[in-house]
Amino acid sequence: MAGGVAATALRTRRLASQIAAQMLAAIPDATTLRHSLAESIDDPGLALIFPREDGTVIDAAGQPVGAAGQATDVSGTGLAVATVRRASRTVAEVRYRAERAGAEQLLGTAVRSAGLVLEHVAAQARLRAELARPGRLTATDHRERGRRTAEPGT
Repeated sequence: MAGGVAATALRTRRLASQIAAQMLAAIPDATTLRHSLAESIDDPGLALIFPREDGTVIDAAGQPVGAAGQATDVSGTGLAVATVRRASRTVAEVRYRAERAGAEQLLGTAVRSAGLVLEHVAAQARLRAELARPGRLTATDHRERGRRTAEPGT
């Protein structure tokens, strides 16, 4: 009987791991998400922007872009901004041309449907920005600091 319980536990863990891997593989990347949202309102210039805690805003690659809430396209024309919020925190901004009739409603529906994916893409962008930050201490730096403080006479 104990063998059956252990086998069931092992199968359960293996199944959970397989399901998690399948779900992560099914999550679209930032490019696919941006393309899908852009198609929903026929705006190939649609952009996904992610605010950081320090007030800067970044793109999906973690690179800095124009200020939050302010958007213009290459011609200098103002863009509409749809703010995606979760628990009173801005997760993302979707910047788009609002010229098309109904674009706001269509995009609102698409963004609500893609909410969790947007959060995932935003977290990835913030991580990329953090990893690229100049002056960031790496794991090696932390180990070296630990060694220096642990050595006598330092």
